[in-house]
Amino acid sequence: MMKLSKKIIEIILKSLGTGYEKRFLDSEFGNCHGYMRIVNYTPPSNVEENQVEGLGMHTDMSCITIVFQDELGGLQMRSKDGKWLNIDPCKNSLVVNIGDLMQAWSNGRLRSSEHRVVLRRSRNRFSLVFFWCFEDEKEVIAPNEIVG
Repeated sequence: MMKLSKKIIEIILKSLGTGYEKRFLDSEFGNCHGYMRIVNYTPPSNVEENQVEGLGMHTDMSCITIVFQDELGGLQMRSKDGKWLNIDPCKNSLVVNIGDLMQAWSNGRLRSSEHRVVLRRSRNRFSLVFFWCFEDEKEVIAPNEIVG
């Protein structure tokens, strides 16, 4: 997951500007670390009658978050106009979210996505979530080239 995370960051840096991956990948993101969580959402007994939140609206305090959700789905992202969009599970696919740390580092050029999990079925929902973060104690400052 560490190699995948670094590759994703490299692609993101390329999208921000020519040569940014060479300039910033190792110096800014070379000491990142990650941790994985296995998340089990247990639905209440009345889930068949109503859609309920398994996890309320939030953003992730990470650079990026990589999510694998089971076939039940339930992940939703909030669009710029405030609508909740379903992120349906696709076989052999992962979801990548920009986190709060990347939003801060990019001076807001990249936006930390507001998202939530809704439960629609009476079965438990599982997901694997990998959070990739700057090293502890790193002062997050947007580089002049990004602010510019």
